[in-house]
Amino acid sequence: MTSEPLNDDNHIIKFADDTYLIIPATNSSTSDLEIDHIQSWAASNNLLLNRTKSKELVFYTQLAKLNAAQPPPLCQGIERVESLTALGVTVYNRSSAAEYVTNVLSSCSGLLYALRILRTHGMSASAISLYDVFRATVAAKLLYCSPAWSRFCSAADINRLGAFLERCKRYGYCPDDFPNISELFSDADDQLFSRISQNVTHVKKPLLPTRNQQSYNLRDRRHNFVLIEKNSQINHRHFIFRQLHKYL
Repeated sequence: MTSEPLNDDNHIIKFADDTYLIIPATNSSTSDLEIDHIQSWAASNNLLLNRTKSKELVFYTQLAKLNAAQPPPLCQGIERVESLTALGVTVYNRSSAAEYVTNVLSSCSGLLYALRILRTHGMSASAISLYDVFRATVAAKLLYCSPAWSRFCSAADINRLGAFLERCKRYGYCPDDFPNISELFSDADDQLFSRISQNVTHVKKPLLPTRNQQSYNLRDRRHNFVLIEKNSQINHRHFIFRQLHKYL
Protein backbone atom coordinates (compact mmCIF):
# COMPACT_ATOMS: atom_id res chain seq x y z
CA MET A 1 0.00 0.00 0.00
CA THR A 2 1.17 3.52 -0.71
CA SER A 3 0.06 6.96 0.28
CA GLU A 4 -0.70 9.15 -2.73
CA PRO A 5 -0.26 12.95 -2.52
CA LEU A 6 -3.39 15.06 -2.45
CA ASN A 7 -2.09 17.33 -5.23
CA ASP A 8 -0.85 15.83 -8.50
CA ASP A 9 2.12 18.24 -8.62
CA ASN A 10 3.42 16.97 -5.27
CA HIS A 11 5.55 13.83 -5.08
CA ILE A 12 6.23 11.20 -2.44
CA ILE A 13 9.45 9.17 -2.63
CA LYS A 14 9.93 6.17 -0.33
CA PHE A 15 13.15 4.36 0.60
CA ALA A 16 12.65 1.55 3.14
CA ASP A 17 11.53 3.39 6.30
CA ASP A 18 12.36 6.88 4.92
CA THR A 19 9.78 9.01 3.14
CA TYR A 20 10.40 12.25 1.25
CA LEU A 21 7.56 14.59 0.35
CA ILE A 22 8.38 17.08 -2.43
CA ILE A 23 6.07 20.07 -2.80
CA PRO A 24 6.64 22.81 -5.41
CA ALA A 25 6.49 26.44 -4.34
CA THR A 26 3.11 26.91 -6.04
CA ASN A 27 1.60 24.31 -3.69
CA SER A 28 3.34 25.34 -0.45
CA SER A 29 -0.05 26.09 1.10
CA THR A 30 -0.88 22.36 0.96
CA SER A 31 2.08 21.29 3.12
CA ASP A 32 0.11 20.75 6.33
CA LEU A 33 -2.65 18.91 4.45
CA GLU A 34 -0.12 16.58 2.85
CA ILE A 35 1.56 15.86 6.18
CA ASP A 36 -1.82 15.15 7.79
CA HIS A 37 -2.66 12.84 4.89
CA ILE A 38 0.58 10.88 5.36
CA GLN A 39 -0.01 10.68 9.11
CA SER A 40 -3.55 9.36 8.58
CA TRP A 41 -2.32 6.78 6.07
CA ALA A 42 0.44 5.68 8.48
CA ALA A 43 -2.03 5.30 11.35
CA SER A 44 -4.39 3.19 9.23
CA ASN A 45 -1.46 0.86 8.43
CA ASN A 46 -0.24 0.51 12.04
CA LEU A 47 2.62 2.94 11.48
CA LEU A 48 3.55 6.17 13.22
CA LEU A 49 4.73 9.44 11.72
CA ASN A 50 7.13 10.97 14.23
CA ARG A 51 7.00 14.71 13.56
CA THR A 52 9.81 15.43 16.00
CA LYS A 53 12.16 13.37 13.79
CA SER A 54 10.82 14.85 10.56
CA LYS A 55 12.61 17.79 8.92
CA GLU A 56 11.55 20.44 6.44
CA LEU A 57 13.95 21.89 3.88
CA VAL A 58 13.03 24.86 1.68
CA PHE A 59 15.12 25.19 -1.50
CA TYR A 60 16.09 28.54 -3.00
CA THR A 61 17.40 28.84 -6.53
CA GLN A 62 19.76 31.73 -5.81
CA LEU A 63 21.52 33.11 -2.75
CA ALA A 64 19.82 36.48 -3.28
CA LYS A 65 16.43 34.83 -3.05
CA LEU A 66 17.49 33.19 0.20
CA ASN A 67 17.78 36.65 1.76
CA ALA A 68 14.85 38.36 0.02
CA ALA A 69 12.19 35.69 -0.52
CA GLN A 70 9.34 35.26 1.92
CA PRO A 71 9.54 31.67 3.19
CA PRO A 72 6.37 29.55 3.36
CA PRO A 73 4.68 28.98 6.75
CA LEU A 74 6.22 26.36 9.00
CA CYS A 75 4.71 22.90 9.01
CA GLN A 76 3.12 22.19 12.37
CA GLY A 77 5.45 20.28 14.68
CA ILE A 78 8.25 19.89 12.10
CA GLU A 79 11.62 21.60 12.38
CA ARG A 80 12.85 23.61 9.38
CA VAL A 81 16.54 23.04 8.64
CA GLU A 82 19.12 24.35 6.18
CA SER A 83 20.37 20.90 5.18
CA LEU A 84 19.45 17.25 5.49
CA THR A 85 20.99 13.94 4.48
CA ALA A 86 19.09 11.79 1.99
CA LEU A 87 20.55 8.37 1.17
CA GLY A 88 24.02 9.47 2.24
CA VAL A 89 24.04 12.74 0.30
CA THR A 90 23.69 16.00 2.21
CA VAL A 91 21.54 18.51 0.35
CA TYR A 92 21.42 22.21 1.19
CA ASN A 93 18.77 24.86 0.70
CA ARG A 94 21.08 27.13 -1.30
CA SER A 95 21.37 24.90 -4.40
CA SER A 96 25.11 24.62 -3.80
CA ALA A 97 27.38 21.61 -3.36
CA ALA A 98 30.23 23.49 -1.65
CA GLU A 99 29.62 22.14 1.86
CA TYR A 100 29.00 18.63 0.57
CA VAL A 101 32.28 18.71 -1.37
CA THR A 102 34.06 19.83 1.81
CA ASN A 103 32.63 16.87 3.72
CA VAL A 104 33.47 14.40 0.96
CA LEU A 105 37.07 15.62 0.72
CA SER A 106 37.45 15.38 4.49
CA SER A 107 36.18 11.78 4.42
CA CYS A 108 38.44 10.88 1.47
CA SER A 109 41.46 12.37 3.22
CA GLY A 110 40.83 9.94 6.05
CA LEU A 111 40.76 7.08 3.55
CA LEU A 112 44.18 8.13 2.26
CA TYR A 113 45.57 7.40 5.72
CA ALA A 114 44.26 3.84 5.42
CA LEU A 115 45.91 3.52 1.99
CA ARG A 116 49.20 4.72 3.46
CA ILE A 117 48.98 2.02 6.13
CA LEU A 118 48.31 -0.63 3.48
CA ARG A 119 51.33 0.50 1.48
CA THR A 120 53.46 0.47 4.63
CA HIS A 121 52.48 -3.17 5.11
CA GLY A 122 53.59 -4.14 1.62
CA MET A 123 50.66 -3.52 -0.73
CA SER A 124 51.96 -2.20 -4.04
CA ALA A 125 50.81 -1.56 -7.61
CA SER A 126 50.34 -5.22 -8.54
CA ALA A 127 47.43 -7.48 -9.62
CA ILE A 128 45.31 -6.67 -6.58
CA SER A 129 46.91 -3.38 -5.90
CA LEU A 130 46.71 -0.15 -4.04
CA TYR A 131 45.13 1.28 -7.19
CA ASP A 132 42.22 -1.15 -6.91
CA VAL A 133 41.67 -0.23 -3.28
CA PHE A 134 41.78 3.46 -4.25
CA ARG A 135 39.09 2.93 -6.90
CA ALA A 136 36.92 0.90 -4.53
CA THR A 137 37.15 3.38 -1.65
CA VAL A 138 38.30 6.92 -2.48
CA ALA A 139 37.04 7.10 -6.08
CA ALA A 140 33.76 5.45 -5.13
CA LYS A 141 33.32 7.97 -2.32
CA LEU A 142 33.99 10.90 -4.65
CA LEU A 143 31.52 9.66 -7.26
CA TYR A 144 28.72 8.47 -4.97
CA CYS A 145 25.48 9.87 -6.44
CA SER A 146 27.54 12.37 -8.46
CA PRO A 147 24.87 12.73 -11.21
CA ALA A 148 22.64 14.27 -8.55
CA TRP A 149 25.08 16.85 -7.17
CA SER A 150 27.99 17.36 -9.58
CA ARG A 151 26.21 20.07 -11.60
CA PHE A 152 25.77 22.13 -8.44
CA CYS A 153 29.54 22.39 -8.04
CA SER A 154 31.10 25.76 -8.67
CA ALA A 155 34.43 26.22 -10.46
CA ALA A 156 36.06 26.46 -7.03
CA ASP A 157 34.54 23.12 -6.01
CA ILE A 158 35.80 21.46 -9.20
CA ASN A 159 39.28 22.90 -8.56
CA ARG A 160 39.30 21.51 -5.01
CA LEU A 161 38.28 18.06 -6.21
CA GLY A 162 40.85 18.19 -9.01
CA ALA A 163 43.61 19.26 -6.63
CA PHE A 164 42.76 16.32 -4.35
CA LEU A 165 43.09 13.84 -7.24
CA GLU A 166 46.41 15.39 -8.26
CA ARG A 167 47.64 14.93 -4.70
CA CYS A 168 46.58 11.27 -4.84
CA LYS A 169 48.63 10.84 -8.03
CA ARG A 170 51.71 12.46 -6.46
CA TYR A 171 51.44 10.14 -3.46
CA GLY A 172 51.13 7.11 -5.74
CA TYR A 173 47.66 6.06 -4.62
CA CYS A 174 46.27 6.12 -8.17
CA PRO A 175 47.90 5.89 -11.62
CA ASP A 176 49.18 8.98 -13.44
CA ASP A 177 46.63 8.46 -16.23
CA PHE A 178 43.69 8.42 -13.81
CA PRO A 179 40.86 10.57 -15.29
CA ASN A 180 40.33 14.07 -13.97
CA ILE A 181 37.24 14.91 -11.95
CA SER A 182 35.30 16.32 -14.92
CA GLU A 183 35.87 13.12 -16.90
CA LEU A 184 34.81 11.02 -13.91
CA PHE A 185 31.61 13.02 -13.53
CA SER A 186 30.88 12.74 -17.25
CA ASP A 187 31.43 8.97 -17.28
CA ALA A 188 29.17 8.53 -14.23
CA ASP A 189 26.44 10.54 -15.98
CA ASP A 190 26.77 8.46 -19.16
CA GLN A 191 26.60 5.17 -17.29
CA LEU A 192 23.46 6.18 -15.40
CA PHE A 193 21.75 7.49 -18.55
CA SER A 194 22.58 4.25 -20.36
CA ARG A 195 21.04 2.19 -17.56
CA ILE A 196 17.91 4.36 -17.55
CA SER A 197 17.41 4.27 -21.32
CA GLN A 198 18.00 0.51 -21.63
CA ASN A 199 16.05 -0.71 -18.59
CA VAL A 200 12.27 -0.42 -18.99
CA THR A 201 11.75 -1.01 -15.25
CA HIS A 202 14.24 1.64 -14.09
CA VAL A 203 12.72 4.00 -11.54
CA LYS A 204 13.79 7.03 -13.63
CA LYS A 205 12.47 5.65 -16.92
CA PRO A 206 9.24 7.73 -16.73
CA LEU A 207 11.37 10.89 -16.71
CA LEU A 208 12.55 10.25 -20.27
CA PRO A 209 10.54 11.81 -23.11
CA THR A 210 9.02 9.77 -25.92
CA ARG A 211 11.23 8.36 -28.65
CA ASN A 212 11.46 10.17 -31.96
CA GLN A 213 10.04 7.89 -34.67
CA GLN A 214 11.73 8.52 -38.03
CA SER A 215 11.41 6.53 -41.26
CA TYR A 216 14.69 7.73 -42.78
CA ASN A 217 18.30 7.12 -41.85
CA LEU A 218 20.39 9.85 -40.28
CA ARG A 219 23.84 9.87 -38.74
CA ASP A 220 24.21 7.72 -35.65
CA ARG A 221 22.98 9.46 -32.53
CA ARG A 222 23.50 8.69 -28.87
CA HIS A 223 19.73 8.35 -28.42
CA ASN A 224 16.49 8.86 -30.30
CA PHE A 225 14.51 10.59 -27.56
CA VAL A 226 12.69 13.83 -28.24
CA LEU A 227 14.70 16.76 -26.87
CA ILE A 228 13.35 18.73 -23.92
CA GLU A 229 13.37 22.52 -24.14
CA LYS A 230 14.98 24.55 -21.39
CA ASN A 231 12.56 26.41 -19.12
CA SER A 232 12.33 27.82 -15.60
CA GLN A 233 12.13 24.32 -14.05
CA ILE A 234 14.46 22.43 -16.43
CA ASN A 235 17.97 23.74 -17.11
CA HIS A 236 21.53 22.55 -17.59
CA ARG A 237 21.61 21.20 -14.02
CA HIS A 238 18.72 18.83 -14.73
CA PHE A 239 20.24 15.36 -15.30
CA ILE A 240 17.83 14.24 -18.02
CA PHE A 241 18.06 17.56 -19.88
CA ARG A 242 21.85 17.66 -19.98
CA GLN A 243 22.09 14.01 -21.04
CA LEU A 244 19.57 14.44 -23.86
CA HIS A 245 21.56 17.38 -25.25
CA LYS A 246 24.99 15.89 -24.65
CA TYR A 247 27.17 15.09 -27.68
CA LEU A 248 24.58 16.45 -30.14
